[in-house]
Amino acid sequence: MIELKPAINEVKLTLKSISSPINLGTVVEPVSGGSVPTDVRQAIYTLLENAAYATTGLEDEIAIVQAWAQEVTALSLEPTSLELSNDTPQTIVATVVPSGSTVTWSSSDESVATVVGGVVTGVGNGSCVITASAGNKSANCVVTVSGFATLESISAVYTQSGTVYQTDSLDSLKTDLVVTATYSDTSTATIPSDSYTLSGTLDSATSTITVTYGGKTTTFDVAVTLYTWLYRASDGELLSAQDYVNYTTSGEGGTETLSNNNLVIHTYPHQQQTGTAYLKFAFVEETSQKAFIKCRAKLVNAQIVPSTLSEASGLRFQLSNGTAGAQAYFLDNDGKITIRYNEGTTAMRVDTNFLLSDYHIFELILDGNNQSLVIDGETVFNTSNLSTAYATANTIFNQSSRSAVNPNGITTNIDWLAFKEVE
Repeated sequence: MIELKPAINEVKLTLKSISSPINLGTVVEPVSGGSVPTDVRQAIYTLLENAAYATTGLEDEIAIVQAWAQEVTALSLEPTSLELSNDTPQTIVATVVPSGSTVTWSSSDESVATVVGGVVTGVGNGSCVITASAGNKSANCVVTVSGFATLESISAVYTQSGTVYQTDSLDSLKTDLVVTATYSDTSTATIPSDSYTLSGTLDSATSTITVTYGGKTTTFDVAVTLYTWLYRASDGELLSAQDYVNYTTSGEGGTETLSNNNLVIHTYPHQQQTGTAYLKFAFVEETSQKAFIKCRAKLVNAQIVPSTLSEASGLRFQLSNGTAGAQAYFLDNDGKITIRYNEGTTAMRVDTNFLLSDYHIFELILDGNNQSLVIDGETVFNTSNLSTAYATANTIFNQSSRSAVNPNGITTNIDWLAFKEVE
């Protein structure tokens, strides 16, 4: 009959200093050096595993020795080099001691080959190293992949379906763009829009844009509708310094300054119940049958008297066809933008979910006898009943009118402001 307790006690005492030799006779080498024969490791593992049911208080010690007994001592791969064609996955066999140890796989270049559980799949021409790891051991296999068609060139066909403006994003052009890849085996494929990049600027009537994919490039031309820039941060000029606007003030007036590449328009506090206060920039081209004002701005504050639609507006646009026109006031309604405009002589109001604290792109459009307003691409109003009250084209900042007392002043930050008379 085997006496287990003395053997267990001997192991327990030794494990209190695990870096010391485990005294189980001359067959077991120190843990800190050399390797232990597999059969000895397995015998110790079996003994301790069975003893755990017979003796209490040894759980920690048994766990430590189990981990030591299972430490990976050898890892090898077969083959160590592999030639792979694009359509024939192959398997690399890993031999690990002790058996059953977890092996993880990785590829040094996943654009050449990938590996899952030792199964290698080629995805592109070239060479890479497949590595198997277990414990602190690792082994490599050099994989060479061939047979894939290579990218020879790309081409682009742009079919413009609408108006493109200077402030449009290049990615918006992808809607009308088809990019095709041609490979070394003469095959072709349409490249997804999220796989290629566009570069260039929409700064001339005919702008050339570059397409890049897989190290290859091509170009296409786009017709751009150019603005008259009233202000843009890249120019860094005050509106009053531009030669295509007339600058006027009323009432308490206000200031325009440049700060952090933004134009900051501030109107002084207005506390009179009569008269108005504003900064107004009237365009040299005052009337047009078809035109728009477009602006990227943040309305820092603006006020509204809901019952009367009287306003202290952070920003107001007007366009004229000579006898009537389009207009929009941008007002504050509990932190969200409310729009006031006129249909004939009737004041209209549209509440939106656009936050006052964010930058937005505002666009007021006059088209013959039609007026509309768009914010961030969303139409806010569209009517054929023009305002009869205004017959000049201008932009008014921070207007405080008769019944809307403005005790704090109003501020608007302008990133850019543009006018376009559409031919």
